[in-house]
Amino acid sequence: MTLLLIVAAVAGLMLLFILPRRVLPLVALIVMVLVPVGYMDLSRTIGRYYTPAVIIIFVWALRLIFAKKEERVAGRPSAAGVLWLPVLGLLTISTIASSSVSLSLSWIATVAVAAILPYYLGRSRAEEVWRGSQIVYVVIALFLGALAASDYFFGINPWTSLFSYDVNEKVWSVFRTRTSLGHPLVTATVASVCTMVALFGQRIPRILRIAGLVGGGAALVLAVSRTSVLAVALGVAVGCLVLLFGPRAESGKSRRLPGFLLLIAGVGFLLVVTNSPLLAERNESTGGVASSMYREESTGVALSMISKHWFIGTGPGTAPTQFAEVYDGPLENSALQLFLSLGVPLASMALLAVAILILRLAFRGEATLAAGLLAFAVSLVGFSAIDVNPAMLALLSPLLYRAGQVLSGVDKRATELALAQPKQTARLGLY
Repeated sequence: MTLLLIVAAVAGLMLLFILPRRVLPLVALIVMVLVPVGYMDLSRTIGRYYTPAVIIIFVWALRLIFAKKEERVAGRPSAAGVLWLPVLGLLTISTIASSSVSLSLSWIATVAVAAILPYYLGRSRAEEVWRGSQIVYVVIALFLGALAASDYFFGINPWTSLFSYDVNEKVWSVFRTRTSLGHPLVTATVASVCTMVALFGQRIPRILRIAGLVGGGAALVLAVSRTSVLAVALGVAVGCLVLLFGPRAESGKSRRLPGFLLLIAGVGFLLVVTNSPLLAERNESTGGVASSMYREESTGVALSMISKHWFIGTGPGTAPTQFAEVYDGPLENSALQLFLSLGVPLASMALLAVAILILRLAFRGEATLAAGLLAFAVSLVGFSAIDVNPAMLALLSPLLYRAGQVLSGVDKRATELALAQPKQTARLGLY
């Protein structure tokens, strides 16, 4: 069996270097949703760090780095580059002083591959992957919704047999679907991002857009995540504001009417999600009340620990293990995890960078990118994710790559290249 797995892994790696480069981020998204390694009986290294999706993104980034010179584009320079000096300095100190250096290095490598590399490569590469990525995001929303409905109405989820015993034994006070992702909160986070793409994405067939919204809404309702409902509400608000009052709304081809229609659709979508009987039952159940009390108490403990390790933290990626040593249970807040593991200065810079990125995209009129990033960031605040499962960031790799292209002006060149491709290929959504 071990030999068979090794052969399969080698064959898979070879295939990644043979496939067209532009399809790799799409494949990574699909693999992330269909292969829930983080909730299977696998080591934490494979399940939460070097997952198949992260490896695919790494190969894609590697192939972009060694792309031909004519495939590279000089984007607008960014003054933010100088900020990497203090960041790298603090990160090095925090890693050296970490309670687990190997764990910290794995965390840093995963975040770099899944988030930082795609963004910076997008600033200098014109390869167009966003149109195809949007289609995949919407199809994922539809898939998660269908699987959630099957789980709720018929009790059928083919992925249940893949999950570990501990995952299947976990129960809640109300029904909450795991779908193929292994956990309701992961399901809700992925669904919230995909729903934003379905709502605000461009050049998405109308029927597929509607199906994606229905699927994303079903997944959100049946995952019963209060934080993700808030994330979607904020994403809808920001996306609609961008379309109604952003720079593109004043262009020759006005987008105010579509923006207004999307605002109505977004409000209707939120009314359906927030009035879910399952969500109301969760809020009033003993489990829901206990969860709120637990979060309040654990937050106090986390703040006390952060005050003791405020400068360099306990080491990147070590917050879950360090918190478990002083409190019986996980720290269900990704923002607090960052402050505990990285320290206040470094975590503050990271969160500020995310906020600035979202604002810059909003002011550029990029409703899909701004809303998607915001929904993901807010969703993570509601559970233990960023420190314990950084591989989730692979969900954002195509989105961050596109953000880098937009903010550096490379997106215009990417669009030109996409339009120059054969029409038959373009219909497949690969450009």
